[in-house]
Amino acid sequence: MILVKTSRFLLLIIIVAVAAHFLPDIFWTKFEKSNHTPFVAYSPVNNDFLITVNTGSELSRDARYKDTKGHIYDRDGYDTLLPFLNYRQLAALNKMPDSINGKAIPLDSIRLNNFNFSLRPSDIDFEEIPLYPLLESASGRLKLEMPHDVFRINNRMEFIDCRTNTIEEQKSKLFTDKLIEKGFSFPAKLVAGNPTTRKAFDEGYFVVDQKNNLFHIKMVRGKPFCENTNIPSGTSIVHIAVMENPRREFYSYVITADNKIYLQLYDKYRLQELPVKGYNYKTDGVLIMGDYFFRNVTLRRDNNVESFVADRNYKLIDHYKEKWEGKYESAAGSAAAYIFPFTLAFEDNDSSFMNIFLKFSDTRALLLILLSVFGSVMLTKYRKDKISYADLFLVLFTGIYGLIAVAAIRNVE
Repeated sequence: MILVKTSRFLLLIIIVAVAAHFLPDIFWTKFEKSNHTPFVAYSPVNNDFLITVNTGSELSRDARYKDTKGHIYDRDGYDTLLPFLNYRQLAALNKMPDSINGKAIPLDSIRLNNFNFSLRPSDIDFEEIPLYPLLESASGRLKLEMPHDVFRINNRMEFIDCRTNTIEEQKSKLFTDKLIEKGFSFPAKLVAGNPTTRKAFDEGYFVVDQKNNLFHIKMVRGKPFCENTNIPSGTSIVHIAVMENPRREFYSYVITADNKIYLQLYDKYRLQELPVKGYNYKTDGVLIMGDYFFRNVTLRRDNNVESFVADRNYKLIDHYKEKWEGKYESAAGSAAAYIFPFTLAFEDNDSSFMNIFLKFSDTRALLLILLSVFGSVMLTKYRKDKISYADLFLVLFTGIYGLIAVAAIRNVE
C-alpha cells in the first residue's frame, strides 16, 4: 500500500509539473500581444532623440517618427535628421549635407567613426566550446588566415593540432612560459576574442585569470604577446566583446558583475565607463551606437526603453525613457497572475541554456489557491473519499495545478 501511495503522489507531482509548463503556455498563445521596442537614436541636427512611432519595423516605408517635443516626421525627414545613420541613402540622393554642426565631415570619416553593437542577456548566459583559434596578427599578408590549431587555457596554455588531434608541445610551452612570466594565474575564467578572418586586423584575446586579472594575448610573427592590462582590483568581469575596428579607439566592450558597461581603450587598456544607469545584464538588452559626435546607449526591456547619449569624452548629454504596458502589466498578465501561482519552463529568453526556469506569481495567486483548496475538499466529499492532508498540502502549494492532479487521480485508501 505504501508503494501504491508513493507512486500515486509521484504521479501527482508529474501532473503538476506538466500543467505548470503547458497551461500558461496555452494561455499566452491565446492572449499575448507582441510589443515592438521603439528604436531610439540621437540627432546631431536638432540635438534631440528620434523615436519610432508605429509598432512595425523602424525601416518600413510607412513608419513615422517623433522627437521628444512631439514633432512627427516621415522617413525622408528622419533620414535628414540622422545623417550619420543614413549617410548612404542621403549620399545616393545627393542630399548629404556639406557640414554638420558647422563642421565639414567627409563620407570616409563618417564611415570610420560609425559603429554599433548589440547585446542580449542570452549572449552573456552562454556556454561556448573552450577551444579557440589564435590568428597570426602580423603575418605581413593583406588577409588574415585561420590557423591549423586551437588553444585552451586550463593548467597551462595548450595548443592542439586540428589535423592530427595532437598537442603542440613546443608552442604550448612558449606561450605558457610567457603567461607565467607576466603573472598569469591558471586556469582561465573567461576567454574572449573575435575568431574570424573577416576583419581588418587581429587583436587576439582578452583573458581573465583566476585572480580576476585581465590579460591581452595574441601572436605576433609566431611569438607570444602577453600583457597584464592592470584593470582596477575588485573588477569582476562577466562578459567581453572584442571589436577590431580601424578607428582603434577601443579594444572591446566589457560588462561587469555590478552592471557597469565599459569600453577598454587603446590608451593603456584603460576602462572607460559609459554613463548608463539602471542596467541589468541578466535581463536588459543593450544597443550601443557611435558616430562622429556622440555615443548613444539604449537599454531595451519588456515594458520600456531607455536611452543615454554622451559626447566623445563620455560626458552625459541627454537621457530619454519611454514606457508602455508590458506583458505582465496587461489585462491578460493580471489574469495570469491570479490563475497561475507559478510557471515552469525549460527555455528562457534571457538564457541560451536548457534548464528549469520557475517564475512565481505574487499575492494575487492566493485567491485561486484558496479556492483550489476548497474545491479539493468539496471534490473529496463528493467522491466520499477520506481527506488526504498530503493532497491538501499539494493543492495549497500548487493551486490550480494541484487541483487538476488530485481530480485526475483519485485517492487510494
